[in-house]
Amino acid sequence: MPTQAKAYIALVIASGMLLLMLAAGSWYSTSLRQFAIYLDLAFLASVWGDATILRKSAAQTMIKGE
Repeated sequence: MPTQAKAYIALVIASGMLLLMLAAGSWYSTSLRQFAIYLDLAFLASVWGDATILRKSAAQTMIKGE
């Protein structure tokens, strides 16, 4: 991978981490229970979506005979 690409990726990650820390410093929740429920739902949707994509990819690979 070219050095410029590595530098760009590092810059994007560092910028994202800085913004995340700044936002987390002023964050608050009036209902931690509601936050936990939404976080759990987002996690489940992420895992289910990834599993669906993997199953479709595997099925397509089997059909192609690779």
